[in-house]
Amino acid sequence: MILDGRQISAGSTRDYDVCIVGAGPAGITAAKILGDAGAKVALLEAGGEWYSRREQEKLTGEVSDSRAEPALDRHRIRRFGGTSTVWGGRCAPFDEEDFAGRPHAGLRSWPISFSVMRPHYEAAHSFLDLGGYEYDTSIALSPDSRELFPGMRWQDVDATNLWRFSLPTDFRKKYRAEIRRSANVHLYLNAPCLELIPGPDPGDILAAEFPSPHGDAARISARAFVIAAGALETARLLLLSKSRHPNGVGNNHDQVGRYYMTHLYGTLATLRYLGDPRLVRHGFETSVDGVYVRHMLRIGKAAEIKHGLMHFNAILAPPSFEDPSHKSGILSAMYFAKWALARRIPIELIDKTHQEAALDGLRHLGNVVGDSPATLKFAIDWLRRRSFSTRKLPGVALYSATGKYQLLYSAEQSPNPESRVVLSTLRDVYGKPKLRSEWRCTEKDVDTIERSLQILSDDVRNSSSNKLEFSLNGKNLRQRIRENASVGSHQIGTARMSANEKSGVVDASCRVHGISNLFIASSAVFPTSGSVSPTLSIVATASYVAQQALARLNV
Repeated sequence: MILDGRQISAGSTRDYDVCIVGAGPAGITAAKILGDAGAKVALLEAGGEWYSRREQEKLTGEVSDSRAEPALDRHRIRRFGGTSTVWGGRCAPFDEEDFAGRPHAGLRSWPISFSVMRPHYEAAHSFLDLGGYEYDTSIALSPDSRELFPGMRWQDVDATNLWRFSLPTDFRKKYRAEIRRSANVHLYLNAPCLELIPGPDPGDILAAEFPSPHGDAARISARAFVIAAGALETARLLLLSKSRHPNGVGNNHDQVGRYYMTHLYGTLATLRYLGDPRLVRHGFETSVDGVYVRHMLRIGKAAEIKHGLMHFNAILAPPSFEDPSHKSGILSAMYFAKWALARRIPIELIDKTHQEAALDGLRHLGNVVGDSPATLKFAIDWLRRRSFSTRKLPGVALYSATGKYQLLYSAEQSPNPESRVVLSTLRDVYGKPKLRSEWRCTEKDVDTIERSLQILSDDVRNSSSNKLEFSLNGKNLRQRIRENASVGSHQIGTARMSANEKSGVVDASCRVHGISNLFIASSAVFPTSGSVSPTLSIVATASYVAQQALARLNV
């Protein structure tokens, strides 16, 4: 059933088995599992059915360094389906050693093992339409497409891993009809949870409160509660819930909001294949079970241990489409498409003068006109494989006739207690404090990227196959790494899993320390960030949390 939270009577209370805060991928996954098991579920969504700028502005806040972090509403969506309505679909799981701990990099083990999470990863594959749970090139791909660079013999680099791509699955589209028909799951739209209300025993949550336009707030009471609202809003909700907890729920030891992590990206190196450039598997392949996949280069486990590194992976990428010197009509067409869709100067150009932006526009137009046959061919193929297909081509991966590609890396960030989010002095439309982000990048983060790029360079130079050239783009590598370091679309940490409440917020069951019936299902609980996109692990965590809630309910 789908309801409008604005129509709920002020001061009223509705009773359920479970109340879930957030109707994105995690919240919908947990709601479906719980509802299918017979639990009565209230699913609270702050936004409505569709994107609204007015609703989006409610996610704004403060950042301590605007050069390193975009506005807080930039990478989040306040609507039914959450970020699944706009994501690209890229997925890979955390490794077994992520859970086991990596002493060589100073990273502790998770309180939960990979073997416990493995079946939930497999369940997440079904929710995300990812096909079989297989990320090894030798199994997932046909023999003629298993090598990124045919004939290249790696030593310290692992070239056997893949990204898998979802449809990408929009959870609103996939599950809306099912939720609307459900007798067990009641979705409340326009119902932003402002506070969790403890009962007479402060160790229990009694209700979730959301505003009513008619007066006093409305409440959802339940036997168990799940926060599935993302790392930022999870921290904010815990910090706002002060009626029986002066520092916020789960925050007796000042742990809520700390260890805020992201993934660090950049294109600071170039690879050139010295063999036949037509053999490079530079783009999106189709796995043996019909799913789009893409080759991933990683630093091998032995090299990570030897050099004390965190995770680092990379893919091949075309030149940046903003720079017209690439001479590609296809990339210049992408430049205009982004400009048109944004309805403003692209964010990447805000530091340019209007004259510079106009000159770039003219050069891009020249690229489109001069390269019109290739651009038209690409546009037709794109429409066929992207716009008119259920399983969409994930992105643009252009062939290079010279065999030369940029290396787009994604690197792990270390858990740092001083990297955090706190409540701001600014207030939202409900009179509640907004968030302030104080994200930090450490020298350890920079070390991992710098050393990983050097390992790649050494591996290419020392390879007996002599198939590649490696070059770094420019000088002052550490400085450029720092300049590139910024918060992207992955928000991780802020309510980390820990063995005890002095070092984190939730226990091994993702239950908030000291609170018997409150669970968190999001990337907020991840003790480490890995270097892969978190959506698959978020959905797997939601599956795991749903089972923990069911065990408590004894449904």
